[in-house]
Amino acid sequence: MLVKTRYLIEGCILSKEIRGLSNRPIMYEKTIMTRQLIEALQAFLITEVSIENFDSWKEISAERSNGSRMG
Repeated sequence: MLVKTRYLIEGCILSKEIRGLSNRPIMYEKTIMTRQLIEALQAFLITEVSIENFDSWKEISAERSNGSRMG
């Protein structure tokens, strides 16, 4: 599932490796996202990542898009 980085939450698991402009890996497949890793993605200007299906993400992202944004 492709997700905008700004909607990532802790606990999401990357389903694909993320590479930077130099083609070196920034994060590997199966990485479990933490707040620090999400901030690192944003610092590298990564706008979208692919995550494994994560049931809680759908509920939380729906809440965020309805204006009750957390964080």
